[in-house]
Amino acid sequence: MIIGIMLVGFAWGESLDTVNNDNELDDPEHTDKIIDPNNSNSHFEEYKSDPLFIDSRGNFPETIDREWKNSVNDCWLSLSINQPAYTIDSSIRSIAANSEFLIVDISYDQHGKMNESRIDEIYRKIDDHCEREEGISDISVVFMWPMEEESIPLPDYGPEIFEEAKSSSSFIAAYGTMPVITQESEKRRWID
Repeated sequence: MIIGIMLVGFAWGESLDTVNNDNELDDPEHTDKIIDPNNSNSHFEEYKSDPLFIDSRGNFPETIDREWKNSVNDCWLSLSINQPAYTIDSSIRSIAANSEFLIVDISYDQHGKMNESRIDEIYRKIDDHCEREEGISDISVVFMWPMEEESIPLPDYGPEIFEEAKSSSSFIAAYGTMPVITQESEKRRWID
C-alpha cells in the first residue's frame, strides 16, 4: 500500500513538472531563455555578431549530433597533428574547434590583405584535408581576427603557477622550474 502511494505521488509530481515546463515554454517572457543545444545556428550567430568575425564557409547543419561533433573534433585533431596551420597558409595564426565547427584565427597583420579568394583557398585546403583524413566534407569553418594580445593583461609568472596547477582536477605532474617574471615584455617572450 505504501509503495502504491509513493508511485502515485511520484507520477503526480512528474506530471506537475511537465505542466509547469510546458507553461513556461508557452510564456513569451521565457522564450529568450530557451536555447536549443542541438542547433548550431544559435552558437554560430554568436560568432557572426562578434566584431572580430571575418567570414564563414562550409555547411552549418540544422542539428548537431554526437557523430557530427566527433567528426569536427577529429578533423581539428588531424589538422593539428598532420597539417599545422602555417603549412595551410602563412596568415593562419591558429585553428581551434568548438565541437560544432572549426575556428580559424587569421593573423592581425593580414588585415587589409585578406580577401574572398584567399579565404576560399584556405577553406579549400582545410576542407580537402578533412575529407581525405576524416571523410567529412563541407566542414563548417568560421574565420576570425584574433584578440589583440597587447590588450590582454598577463599574470605575473612564478613558482606559484605550479601550485595553482596542482589544485586542478586534471593535474598529473609538474617538472622543471618556473622563473619569476613580472615585466610585460618578458611575459610575452615567455609565452611565445
